[in-house]
Amino acid sequence: DCTGLASASLSVPAGGEAQTFTLQTSGDEIPYHVSAVEVSSGGGCMDKANEPNSDASTATPLTSGTREALEICPDGNDLDVYAVTLTQGQRLSVVMNHASAQANLDMTLYSPAQRDEVERNGGVAYTFSFGEDDETLTYDAQQCGTYYLSVFTNDAPATYTLDVAIEASACQDDDQFTCNHQQSSASIFSWNDQSYSLKLCGGGEDWFKHRGNNAEILAAVRPTDGSPASTLAFEIFDEAGQRVAQGAPDGGEVVLTYTFADDAFYYFRVASDEDVSYELTVLQ
Repeated sequence: DCTGLASASLSVPAGGEAQTFTLQTSGDEIPYHVSAVEVSSGGGCMDKANEPNSDASTATPLTSGTREALEICPDGNDLDVYAVTLTQGQRLSVVMNHASAQANLDMTLYSPAQRDEVERNGGVAYTFSFGEDDETLTYDAQQCGTYYLSVFTNDAPATYTLDVAIEASACQDDDQFTCNHQQSSASIFSWNDQSYSLKLCGGGEDWFKHRGNNAEILAAVRPTDGSPASTLAFEIFDEAGQRVAQGAPDGGEVVLTYTFADDAFYYFRVASDEDVSYELTVLQ
């Protein structure tokens, strides 16, 4: 127009997909300036491609690297949930960057066993701070499986980035039985005069299972790295998760004797609060 200004109004229908607009100019050779102003917000979400990801069943996969342009969406009480697969002994480190002046964001990490509990509270690790633009969550996996990271705020919608690193921790549970750290993932083993060289990371558990066969068992666990026998707990559970027998220290090992009442599966749990190498021996 005669003022030397030209304008165009661009919009996307409410609820519509994000669109890319192309601006083309023409005229005589003369310097010019282009500016854009958001007149009103349609309430869209920057990371709409990830939505919905508000629970474990819709979680967005998360791997090492940087994820940018993430947002707690302005459509109510939004929650962003990410799924990351870890093996026992791996260390997960997540750095979340956001503008704390815009909103206070926090993170909570849930274990595979807490899949149905993913929300804002609880979990195995969490961040809780005010006025910090960078928040860091670090966790050493105690079991194999899929963990769930929730990002949330009780304030206004907010944007953020995640820097994710997955690396080996000081302890590596790298024995012949992998990912047997829950009753539901117990490893089947033989008890015919067998001996197994095994390893546990502090706070971890090893689970084994075998059919009872109405037989009697005599088994023992013994630290092989100089740790005292009291470092290890050795127990038997039935299929319902009830403990039916508990080992007792005997010299440098923990010995367990039990007569199985039926032919059902029974579960053997070895646990330690410290990193330990040990031997599991089935004597009869």
